[in-house]
Amino acid sequence: MVGGVRIHHAAPADFDWVLRYLSQSRIQFSSTCAAISALSASHKFLCCGLSSLASDYLVKRLSLSNVLMVLQELTLHCPREQGNAPVCASPKRAYDNINDNPESVALVDKDNIENDFKCCESLHSNCLAYVDKHASALLASDCMKNVDVSVLKVMVSRTSLHIKSEMEVFSALTSWSKAECNRLHLPDTPDNWRAVVSGCQYMVRYLTMTPDEFREGPMVSGLLSEEESDALLYTLLRPEAPLPDHLMVLRRSMREQRGPEDILINKAKGPSTIDSKICKLQELKEKELAYKDNYSLFDEMFLCLRCLLD
Repeated sequence: MVGGVRIHHAAPADFDWVLRYLSQSRIQFSSTCAAISALSASHKFLCCGLSSLASDYLVKRLSLSNVLMVLQELTLHCPREQGNAPVCASPKRAYDNINDNPESVALVDKDNIENDFKCCESLHSNCLAYVDKHASALLASDCMKNVDVSVLKVMVSRTSLHIKSEMEVFSALTSWSKAECNRLHLPDTPDNWRAVVSGCQYMVRYLTMTPDEFREGPMVSGLLSEEESDALLYTLLRPEAPLPDHLMVLRRSMREQRGPEDILINKAKGPSTIDSKICKLQELKEKELAYKDNYSLFDEMFLCLRCLLD
């Protein structure tokens, strides 16, 4: 316990980052790994000023190889996400000439920084934007197999992922579940796959798949029970068919297409309206045919009865 802050697994390097910051030394990050290390130290010690410096460095250097690491650090340890208040504000210091070294960051006096600073907010939003834009590459990467389940949930719950098919999300989920079982030394069985994903299998947009995609992927994957697979396939074939109670509440989200917001808006204005009109016309056509069939049968019965009476 340090100054009322409980510290878990603090390495000497963590203390070094915080001490350098509090001593008003110039903070220089030699790599993104160093910046992530400083960000981790700032979260452990609730040092918002150090977190701000590391965030400013990382936000300009996000890449396929580090964005999931950064997102995991923010998701698991950011004080803003955990509901903790920062205890270390930026120390006051005169302006330094940051142009002397582009890789160094000068500590700057800011008025009321403890009130105005929002821990990692910009970095977090930039991470999510980067994840959305490069979703296909990230979902297929080896890095995706190694993330914490909390990051997995963030990924599979996002509607704005730029992907071509929902199978990309499902394939990533399947690969992650098997990798997690291996990490935990659990038997590679469907029951264990379903257990480790902690409900993420229900965040997949199954009702945006084609029946053939569903048969070849989710239905034989083991991530869904037999009852769930049968019900979802039947709903894909007959859209108005009921689902089990625990899936019925997710029906709307399972039908929602993923993609960039502008494309989703255009889809909402265009194809969905046309599709609804086509469905309505088809329904009216079926009613008309049914009416004609009933009328001709009734008419024939009436004529036969008339002949008998005559």
